[in-house]
Amino acid sequence: MGPSPTLRGFYLQAASGDGDPATSDGIFVFNGNADSVNLGDLVTVSGHASDFQDQTQVSATQVTVCGTGSVATTDVTLPVPSASYLERFEGMLVRMPQTLYVTEHFQLGRFGQVVMSSGDRLVQPTSVVTPGAPAIAMQAANDLNRLIVDDALQNQNPDPILFGRGGDPLTASNTLRGGDTATGMVGVLSYTWAGNSASGNAYRLRPVGALGGGVPSFVAANPRPSGSPAVGGSLKVVGMNLLNFFNSFGTTGCSFGVGGPVAECRGADDAGEFARQWPKTVKAIIGTGLRYVEKVSGRVTTGRAALTGVGQGAMLGLFWGLLFSLFFTTDTGSFFGVLAFGVVVGAVFGGLVGAISHLMTGGRRDFGSVAETRADRYEVQVDEAYAVEAERLLGLTPTH
Repeated sequence: MGPSPTLRGFYLQAASGDGDPATSDGIFVFNGNADSVNLGDLVTVSGHASDFQDQTQVSATQVTVCGTGSVATTDVTLPVPSASYLERFEGMLVRMPQTLYVTEHFQLGRFGQVVMSSGDRLVQPTSVVTPGAPAIAMQAANDLNRLIVDDALQNQNPDPILFGRGGDPLTASNTLRGGDTATGMVGVLSYTWAGNSASGNAYRLRPVGALGGGVPSFVAANPRPSGSPAVGGSLKVVGMNLLNFFNSFGTTGCSFGVGGPVAECRGADDAGEFARQWPKTVKAIIGTGLRYVEKVSGRVTTGRAALTGVGQGAMLGLFWGLLFSLFFTTDTGSFFGVLAFGVVVGAVFGGLVGAISHLMTGGRRDFGSVAETRADRYEVQVDEAYAVEAERLLGLTPTH
């Protein structure tokens, strides 16, 4: 209730319902900036029905408080049987009796929301099954086993962030980790956004400000390991971000995963660009034992230092001469005269400064140099499929 960044309204649920378990008994009432009702009030509402961000709502023209009362929660469990199943609970007070796991907190800082799942955290399908039909089937199952738990605000970057462990706000010492759990959450189930298109329209459990709800008490069920496990062996596995490295081209030649919907390709536009791209991409040169190396490029004498100063001074004099000529001369002759005077004075002054500076070093820095960082040892990592071609490009004798 109240003005932004709140929801600017309230959820209304029929005390007895219509008796049809396939339809919702609740609805969102948009009440603008008014703050005229409290949790548990019995009200009558007049207004116009519409959809906003795919959520059905009544834009209230009149709200009358008739008394107080309560509604029972309806249990909802994950996974749901279909993508549209939760629509029957939209706008209603529900309870999630299961222990649910934090499976994603990417938008926790921005929108104050986390994604919860049952059984455990959800795994990226291609991490455990092959791309194509198996991964698509697993992703479909994941989609039925996830629910956003959101705060009661529609702004970005909330402060404080409410969802930390133990029902306390998120802080550096009270964090929220993937795999942490919450059990028996009570809230209103809605279908809408978090106030910005980047959050997307989705089913959301809003426990904060709900009748019998509140900030979930997250439990630290997945403590951070104190160190990396000792696995033995002598091989090291490395990862590499290949950026936009694809061998399919055109506006319809790509898809979101094997067998997924058509998508516009990223990366190389054609086979020719790909042929230039892959040799640079599949090679990763890693250097170890870095050193700062300074390479002497030549001796610097007093005369050479003065000559360098003459050039630099002449350029500076040209600048100032041009500046004065533009603003303080009235004819062409004066213009070029001031310009030439600036160049000469600048050259003489620069030569003197260069020579004097060199003499003041006493020969301690009478050379020019170029500095660079080098490694004592380099390793070249190459995708096995391109090993022979990579060796050819590097001028090595093929070992495959």
